[in-house]
Amino acid sequence: MSPSGRGPRAALAAVLSGIRTGLAGRDLALLAAGLTFYAGIAIVPLLVLALGLTAWLTSAVRVEELGRRLAELLPGELGAPDAVARLVEPAWG
Repeated sequence: MSPSGRGPRAALAAVLSGIRTGLAGRDLALLAAGLTFYAGIAIVPLLVLALGLTAWLTSAVRVEELGRRLAELLPGELGAPDAVARLVEPAWG
């Protein structure tokens, strides 16, 4: 039993009901678009921070290896490998 005396299913149902009530009448497409936009902007500083911490905790060789693997996953037609190379360089350079 949860601290409120209800079971986990009842607590989950109450949370979902509250979310549903809070979102009623809202423009969910606009909220989703805004979330996607700001998540897209936040990915670059997050990668710089993650690569910098990785370089600090491990080595520059490991950061280069991870950068190469990340560049292989992203589409080359859009210039992603070059962008990843520019992100990796400040982390260890």
